[in-house]
Amino acid sequence: MKFSTKSRLDQLVSTTALSFSVAVLVCLSFIFVGCSSPSSPRGLHFLKVDLEDFPKLRDLRTRDSFNIDAAPTSSGVRNAVEGVVPSIDTSPNEAINAAASVASDTIQAQIHNLKSHLPRYYIVGLWGYCQARNGSEMVCSDPSTSFSFDLYAVLDSTPIKVRDILPDIDQSLISGYRRLSQSVICLYISGFVTTTLTLVLAGRKVFFSTSSMLLAIFCTLSSMLITAATFLTTVMYGVVASKMKNTLQPYGVEVILGAKMFTTAWLAVFFSIGCSTIWLVHLFCCCI
Repeated sequence: MKFSTKSRLDQLVSTTALSFSVAVLVCLSFIFVGCSSPSSPRGLHFLKVDLEDFPKLRDLRTRDSFNIDAAPTSSGVRNAVEGVVPSIDTSPNEAINAAASVASDTIQAQIHNLKSHLPRYYIVGLWGYCQARNGSEMVCSDPSTSFSFDLYAVLDSTPIKVRDILPDIDQSLISGYRRLSQSVICLYISGFVTTTLTLVLAGRKVFFSTSSMLLAIFCTLSSMLITAATFLTTVMYGVVASKMKNTLQPYGVEVILGAKMFTTAWLAVFFSIGCSTIWLVHLFCCCI
């Protein structure tokens, strides 16, 4: 009777750990699939950059970037309106109003031209990004293990160059993010491989009742890799989102972290740690 109870407990513990390994692989699969193609599940992204209101012209630097004089001189005003009212002897106030109207029309034309070449928003996944065009059209980059999302390079690749109307940025932050992004991808891939090996060894343990030191090694390693990858991803996108908000929000750019993707990533950590804990206790403690 005691042997039967212990056998049932052993089977229950092993099955639970096996289920946790499967859950880890499912979570990692969702992370890999996010933003990898137009048919990827919606909402699975680490970062969303909304350009619906971009650009907002709220300061002199933006006006200067469009080569519009924010405070034109008297001669400048007359030159600006000369082609509009050449035969009218305008007063200074009328000339200033006319020049302001011409400048406003020019800026609006520039904005309209720029918006016609930009998507509504970008969403960023583990190894690729997608951009939303008109309607429900979605265009995605090819997944790459060397992927990193550089918003400024992406915007500058459009026919209308927008780097001139964006504030100066810390290039060293982008460089560090690129290296960190590639490291995170490697960690997640390694975590997926070691979790798969853990699942294979766990299945052997459940069905053949063979203890294996490799099982303890791989389950611990997979837990460490997935935890490190998720922690680095959370910190990385948290810093990037904060940087973009501080520098680009005045220009109408909204930056939002993807709650579903981060929840999925941390669930993978939870299941991985739970799986490792169960197997380590199961393999090395006599009480189970």
